[in-house]
Amino acid sequence: MAHVSITAFFCEDIRQEKQQIVSLIGVLPENVNVPKIPGALPKLGLYVRANIDLDLRPDVTDLTLNLRFPNKSEHLLNTLKKEWILSEMDKVQSGGTYVGIVISAVAMNFNIPEEGLIQIVARFAGKEYVCGQMNAKALAPSEEIAKDTVN
Repeated sequence: MAHVSITAFFCEDIRQEKQQIVSLIGVLPENVNVPKIPGALPKLGLYVRANIDLDLRPDVTDLTLNLRFPNKSEHLLNTLKKEWILSEMDKVQSGGTYVGIVISAVAMNFNIPEEGLIQIVARFAGKEYVCGQMNAKALAPSEEIAKDTVN
């Protein structure tokens, strides 16, 4: 049975190493506390890995990645064109059953407009996939005071 698997991680940074190796620095938990909302994270890495079964070749479409905010508004992150995906499928070594595609980005001063779920949403071959999510919450005033006292 042909299938698609798409997973995303939110992290503090993404480092490109030698020989196509990537290091994810500070992978964030699902629940993230920020000093205040609206506010911003100084740096936020987004790492997405899509595995597409080669048997889906006849159904391949563009693959879009969007960032969905708590108010359900979306921001387009990237579009991978159908033709490019098909050309990547052509490069899969003999015996391979799927093509693996990686998309990554690092945002500086990532804006968090309100509390709630921030999701990475992919759309491909007529389906929507929630690949990853981060639940942003503002620190309670007592937590902020305790944090300042420790520093």
